[in-house]
Amino acid sequence: MRDDPGKSPATLGSPRRGTGDYALIAGCDEDATELYVGLAQAEGMEAVVAQETAEASRIVAERGRPRLCIVDLCMSRDGGFAALLRLSSTLAPEDRPPVLALVAPELVTTADDLTEALGINEMLPRSSGEKVVRAAIRRTLARDVSGRYAIVPGADGAPLGRAARK
Repeated sequence: MRDDPGKSPATLGSPRRGTGDYALIAGCDEDATELYVGLAQAEGMEAVVAQETAEASRIVAERGRPRLCIVDLCMSRDGGFAALLRLSSTLAPEDRPPVLALVAPELVTTADDLTEALGINEMLPRSSGEKVVRAAIRRTLARDVSGRYAIVPGADGAPLGRAARK
């Protein structure tokens, strides 16, 4: 596949290998997004970045169900929450992709209350490091999620413990 000069800048990584073989990464923080892109690519997925809810919805409408959604719930104007709500309302429950949500401490209660409605499989602190996020991506992809990390970062930014699922 040749490079297409008209290709959207939202698409990063390897060429499209088929619908569903991509990770939708919704977030605005450049450093965090760069980390998530690299980790998605390491798992063999194309990373497609959306910085706004409408863009995330358009990507899913055009490309179909992603293999994984990584969503920063701190997107501007509640965009992370809105993106997940729109995705949940667009796809049947059995067609929804696994979702890894990154959450700031001030949004933990809201995110926890909406976990089921938003289809969140796992939640991590936004401050989580590469090793913690990589492990969460693998668990989320396997849908082998026994709980969520508590949003209580340790000295290295890693969560201190796990909170039991409701």
